[in-house]
Amino acid sequence: MNNNWNKVIYKFWAPIYDRFFNAGDFLEVRKLTFQGVQLESGDKLLFVGVGTGPELELINHSELDVKAIDFSPDMLKKARDKFAGSSIEFILMDAQDMDFDNHSFVSVK
Repeated sequence: MNNNWNKVIYKFWAPIYDRFFNAGDFLEVRKLTFQGVQLESGDKLLFVGVGTGPELELINHSELDVKAIDFSPDMLKKARDKFAGSSIEFILMDAQDMDFDNHSFVSVK
């Protein structure tokens, strides 16, 4: 995967991403993804390729231990700004080179 090219693409998409991909059918599919997911207070979740954080809006993140990674600094900044004041830990990290211990999370999205 050409990560440098991805950075260029997502630098363009970051300001407008939510208008296209957090509405309509895209939003409905995201909602279906979390339907029936049983999460308990304190569960540790990892969101890989979190982008601007649209999935984070679908969970009660205030009761969970959430880490969210993305390779694009621009997309991650949008997510950080949207969830400023939350306990979500946003990390600039390549999904192809993650640095977490095995079995660190109850769920990875």
